Amino acid sequence: MKIRKPKTTDKEQVMEILKQMSPEYMTDMLSELDRVTSNKFDGKHFGFVYEDGKDVIGYITCRENVATYQLETLAVHPSHQRKNIGSNLVNFLIQYLKYNGRFKVLNVNTEHGDYAEEFYIRSGFEISGVIKDEFIPGIEQVHLSYRL
Repeated sequence: MKIRKPKTTDKEQVMEILKQMSPEYMTDMLSELDRVTSNKFDGKHFGFVYEDGKDVIGYITCRENVATYQLETLAVHPSHQRKNIGSNLVNFLIQYLKYNGRFKVLNVNTEHGDYAEEFYIRSGFEISGVIKDEFIPGIEQVHLSYRL
């Protein structure tokens, strides 16, 4: 098992994970996936995959904002969830940013009150705000921050 930068040859496996996680957002995720797996990194978007042998079973992406980083996508194949793969990817990203990053804050947004919110709090993130109707009408989004 190892964490590494994605390659264009990973695209099909990552797409399969994303389809199972969020089929309704596939259009948005395809453009993100193209940016991250291409050899044309713009310096602002980057990501990593979690590889188990020859299979990609986890995926994380991040983008640089004005003065912070935004964790955009964290996805683990459903058959491998709750096995610390997501935690390992988040910890790897945090260490990568501490060593290579310019900014001191990593942000993430998720639905308020769901499992992901608890996961990020356990990973050391702190709630910085809750906003209703930000992306989806009637849904509260929680904003969390990690000080690097």
